[in-house]
Amino acid sequence: MSTDAQELLAQAISTGDESAARKALDAGALEAGSWPLVHAVVKGQPSILRRLLEAGADVHDRSVQGMTALHFAAVIEPFRPEHAHAAAMVKMLLHAGADPTSLT
Repeated sequence: MSTDAQELLAQAISTGDESAARKALDAGALEAGSWPLVHAVVKGQPSILRRLLEAGADVHDRSVQGMTALHFAAVIEPFRPEHAHAAAMVKMLLHAGADPTSLT
């Protein structure tokens, strides 16, 4: 697992840079656990979330708080512009196999 790849992925998610996200994933950034999915949801990046899911990110991984990306997607404030795609992200995560009955 490459720290440089993880940093590149974090920056790509924050800025919405799909090309950089692809490079980071190719370099092994996905091995870092659940944070990329959560980060993509919190930053309101549905296209990068889709790319992460296609790359095999585990929708069941939990944050240190015990929450999955689905938990974050379901509770983010939909009225903030960066969260305009919250419902679409919930649907993507459910389609990818996230468990809607999972508790924190």
